[in-house]
Amino acid sequence: FYDVEPGAYGAGYVDAAYQQGIIFGNGDGFFGADKNITVNEALSMLLRAMKYDVMAEENGGYPAGYVTVARRLDLLTGVQVDSTGYLNRGTTAQLILNALKTKPVMGILSGGQKQYTASSDETLMEFIFGVHTAEGVIDGNRFVSLPDGGGVEDGQITIDQVRYDIEEEYEGKYLGYQVKAYYTEQGGIRKILYLDVSDNTVYQISARDGESYVPGAFTYYPENSDREKVLKLSPYAVTVWNNNVVKMDDAGLELPDYGRITLVDNTGNGQIDAVHITAYDVIVLGAIDSNAKMLYNKKDTSKNINLTEYDKYYLYDENGAEIELSAMTPDSVLEVCASADKKFIEIYQVQRQAEFAVRSKVEREGEIYVIDDAGTQYLSLIHISEPTIQAEISY
Repeated sequence: FYDVEPGAYGAGYVDAAYQQGIIFGNGDGFFGADKNITVNEALSMLLRAMKYDVMAEENGGYPAGYVTVARRLDLLTGVQVDSTGYLNRGTTAQLILNALKTKPVMGILSGGQKQYTASSDETLMEFIFGVHTAEGVIDGNRFVSLPDGGGVEDGQITIDQVRYDIEEEYEGKYLGYQVKAYYTEQGGIRKILYLDVSDNTVYQISARDGESYVPGAFTYYPENSDREKVLKLSPYAVTVWNNNVVKMDDAGLELPDYGRITLVDNTGNGQIDAVHITAYDVIVLGAIDSNAKMLYNKKDTSKNINLTEYDKYYLYDENGAEIELSAMTPDSVLEVCASADKKFIEIYQVQRQAEFAVRSKVEREGEIYVIDDAGTQYLSLIHISEPTIQAEISY
């Protein structure tokens, strides 16, 4: 091509694509290296590379025939740009992913002529990269297996009772979620590369917003709302409390005072299939010994935390982002979730403070509450700083 100089950026790829019959340029000796390309043009290159161009030509040729075949192969699934619109990076990635999910056309000789037929066994992703897909519900991790308990080995999960090796980023996550797993297999060992959990409807609720949890229904108050909302539960819904499967009787379960509740609809039928309750102890951090991995409770030294006693520990900020021990600061409020078997401990650092004049304080069920001049009530989890007329409350 006149406009692709030897040695220029991409020249080798352009030449290889031309030699394979994937591109032809503008027909006037120019490639159009400085032009944006449309989705139609991208589809023509993809279908030629996949050997579906014969079918596209039989269906009307460029561009209509290529669009027809692309739709038939689901190449346009998730593409938000019209086929005549210009390609962007997001659309490029979506088209390539869709192409990798299709079955390749294989060349065969018949009567001395080369013909093409779609492979019935493997997708392009499997054929080229050895990456397979599996769909199902994650029903086991290192902490617990559904529906009754137990667990699998460290570094593994089960999807519909089939074992897969996983990276640490997925450990302990997505139990009860419907997933699409991308994995490789070698020597009978399946290793997860990526988990797609986008087919689930997930509700994240603070334990303080939970009203009741009884067979068939979970009732809560959405954030910034005084109207309760009821989520229906599947008859087969499972409940996991701090990574232990628990059974519910007719009276239901009493929700924790502090913690997070995750409810998962993994079938899309509007009913909850899995309920994860993470109950926390709440403490204030007095001091840190990074070398000994000790966190000292400012209010009750009998509840100091020795991180070395747990197989694994996870530290997060209040937005759920993982942090290092060195990022934790004294006087922070900590929400602590620890498994009884010492397999793990999760700690969220949630710095919440307010400064106001205390009008009164009351004690109820062993907890101290303070009330400001506006009548706002705060649960005093930690301490009231001196002087007590102006109080700084961690809550």
